[in-house]
Amino acid sequence: MTKKKTTLKNFVTQASSAKSAMGFLKAKGEFIRQYSFLATILDSYERGEVLASPTLKAITDIAFKHMLNADIEKAKKRGEKAESVPRVSKAYLVSIFDNEGNVIEDKTFDLFQECQGWADRRMFENVECSHANIEGHRVMTKVSRQDSIARVLQYKRGSVMKQNASKTSALSFRPTVKEDRAYFSRG
Repeated sequence: MTKKKTTLKNFVTQASSAKSAMGFLKAKGEFIRQYSFLATILDSYERGEVLASPTLKAITDIAFKHMLNADIEKAKKRGEKAESVPRVSKAYLVSIFDNEGNVIEDKTFDLFQECQGWADRRMFENVECSHANIEGHRVMTKVSRQDSIARVLQYKRGSVMKQNASKTSALSFRPTVKEDRAYFSRG
């Protein structure tokens, strides 16, 4: 059976469910000494200055804070990398205009369906949805308020009359059944 490599995350998880603080500190003493900021607390425990339970709690808290700080630093580095990469503009641009032709709101989308759905939900004004293709030409689509309302408020057309379930004389394994009356006494 292969033994898992103990990480700081595994250590914190195991420490939170340890049954005996003294036994856990004795078993994981070698791992704790790998981290200088945890080793000082372990040394004070071994000299008899602090009890086992508070020592384990302090080591667990400091290890957890160290993990969080490391994750925050990683996230900051990823954020710096993301800022250095130029962002690619999305293919579709939706502009909402008022009656005078002034732009009220702009939003970009990757898919035309998202563009049209967003425009339909903003059905109070006329909307132009434009797409710039590779050559830089634009394809303009003008959506009126009435068309947007019609698409947003679609309803399923039903029948005019109530339809009852159709009755057949066939069962699932296809024998035919017919209604019949039996008379036992005709007296």
